[in-house]
Amino acid sequence: FPHRWTVEAARIWVLSMVRWYHRLGKDHPLAQQIDQRLRQDLTGLVVLGTGLEAVNNPELLSQLYFLVLDLGRVGLELGELDKVAELDRALDEFEQTRLPGIKAKLEKSLKPRFHSLGIAFSLENGDLARLLSGHQRLKARLALAQGAAGASQHLQRAAALLEKAPDVRGEVDLHSLAGQALLRLKPQGWVQRGLEQADELQHLSQRTSSRLALVEGQALRALVLAQSGAPEAVKALEEASSALESMIAESGAADPEQLLNLGQRSQQVYAELLRLYADQKATAQALATLGRQQAAERVVGFAALAAPADSSAAAAVEASRERNRALQDELEAQQALPAEERDPEVTQKLASSRAEFYAAVRDLRASDPDYAATLAVDPVDFTSLQKRLPADTVLLEPYPGEDRLLLFAVTSGTFEMYSVPIRAEAITALVKQFRRSPPAASFSWDSVAGKELLKVLTQLDAALLEPADSLLQGKQRIAYVPSGILHYFPLQAAARLKNGRPEFVAERFEVVNFTRTGDLLLEAHKPVSKTLLALGNPDGSLPEAEVEARQVGGLFPGAEVLVNQAATEEGLLAHHAPGYLHLATHGVLVARDLNSSYLVLAGAGEKARFRADEVLRMNLDDTDLVTLSACETALGEYQPGANVSSLAEAFALAGCHSVLASLWKVSDASTKDLMVSFYSNLAKGMTKGQALRQAQVELLGGKYPHPYYWSSFVLIGDWR
Repeated sequence: FPHRWTVEAARIWVLSMVRWYHRLGKDHPLAQQIDQRLRQDLTGLVVLGTGLEAVNNPELLSQLYFLVLDLGRVGLELGELDKVAELDRALDEFEQTRLPGIKAKLEKSLKPRFHSLGIAFSLENGDLARLLSGHQRLKARLALAQGAAGASQHLQRAAALLEKAPDVRGEVDLHSLAGQALLRLKPQGWVQRGLEQADELQHLSQRTSSRLALVEGQALRALVLAQSGAPEAVKALEEASSALESMIAESGAADPEQLLNLGQRSQQVYAELLRLYADQKATAQALATLGRQQAAERVVGFAALAAPADSSAAAAVEASRERNRALQDELEAQQALPAEERDPEVTQKLASSRAEFYAAVRDLRASDPDYAATLAVDPVDFTSLQKRLPADTVLLEPYPGEDRLLLFAVTSGTFEMYSVPIRAEAITALVKQFRRSPPAASFSWDSVAGKELLKVLTQLDAALLEPADSLLQGKQRIAYVPSGILHYFPLQAAARLKNGRPEFVAERFEVVNFTRTGDLLLEAHKPVSKTLLALGNPDGSLPEAEVEARQVGGLFPGAEVLVNQAATEEGLLAHHAPGYLHLATHGVLVARDLNSSYLVLAGAGEKARFRADEVLRMNLDDTDLVTLSACETALGEYQPGANVSSLAEAFALAGCHSVLASLWKVSDASTKDLMVSFYSNLAKGMTKGQALRQAQVELLGGKYPHPYYWSSFVLIGDWR
């Protein structure tokens, strides 16, 4: 019969394939193959886990349970509530009809073996109780997500099951989930009960040395205090956010599920802190908090990326992180030992190791600040940032909050915070409506569809720009740092009515995007060469991309153009840091897993996929611009809960000064026209920001008035 590790590997494989299938989407060429293989493997696991083999090898049953519970967690994460409910019903049916018979057979088979060893045997303890508790917690999560009653009853059952089979991670999850339920539902006495759950987490941490319990307890206490209006809430939130930042930085990608949960918890804490600072009109503190929130989001999103191979400083950081994890595991494991057998120096060793980790991160910031920004939260120095903002530039930073939108506007002389009465759900609805409005064959702003789209774009302009109109007067450029759903909307497409027609932001300003505020601290770069390397249409499916690559190459003397089968990874890497790197090819972006994102190149198998970790190994310090003239290379389709990480950021981390990338699947023909216009403007001596604005205005004033065609590309980074 299969061993535990074999079945566990199968479980991990199936779970990974489910995530991969969802990321690719059902229309992807590989999706059908993955779906068929998944069905075969799931059927095999179900047969193993519930058939005769399970009687002789109960690990098969437990691994099947773990798989279904994992699938339920992933489904909740992805918002697939119907599928989670289907899994829940399947588990209910199994527990009611099949499990009693399997338990009877297992007890008959195993009880004599344990009895002969003098050990009392009961299936009600151990893994089975933990698994059943996990199912009850899944039920509670589903009830909360659906807004249905019953979460508290499921949590009570989960707690009773854990009493039979103590499990630290399960207990942390139980108390955290109970606290989240109280915050969501706010029943009578919720404040006191929420603080009691936080106390339980603190006691669990003291009893087991679980750092996760400690940090979750701090976060829950701070959230309860904030939502109940307690005067000490700000201090508690600051302490909780610092604790979360430290644990996120020190955890890395060793436990992806824990990292994701910590990231989500930190976003809750930052949101409450922002709300309270906004209520206090504490603009500087609110802006600093938003900067930390963006930095934490980047650390979580890039945690799985491999360190640069040639960086000794990065290697020192990773080695220190590994020591931290090992010592924390040792500290927690010691709690099961008699007091006289515990090593009293482990706590001191762990504190010393953590200090070494942050010292290594500081060293790395000096040699590779971009990579260091993916490892730990580095607060933004707003005094330096404001001093270095050009006089013709306004920083706009909107944050969609639960009850209002906060709009931060910063110039070299002042900064303001505006409270705009529009809720996050309304902003989300507007952005989704914009993304769902593809152009008709003969689009007109006078059509019904055109008027509906214009209504959306003017509402977004009213929320994102109108409050800061006085600061925008006379400015040339907007440095735009979006948050949440606004990452998926190009600011240049917002519009206001002028003489009965839309006037777009692109017609009024240059727009340059940044993923976090600290990225605006632009360094002075030495002049780079104007050489250009263009790759296009590597798989033969984008004929316009081949024309695009050739036309762009023709604008720069000495340009190298690689198309069709010549557009290979070897051809790309053979050219050291061209001034401009233009990649006219398909891009596959996986928002939840940057390592799975890739650009399509010529070749077979893996050679045809140029992945994010390979991008990071490039040295693009002398490259002024990378253009990703491909599908969805900046973000792709909106996925709730996804971290904002992208191929564009991977190229930025590799050292290039700016990236031009797309927010959605773009039209082949309009992309070619936009790119040729953009590079023609560059060749004439325009800055990158000016060149993109001019190209977009040219397209929208011609045969491509719909923003789908001209606004999909955003400039990220240095606009100069």
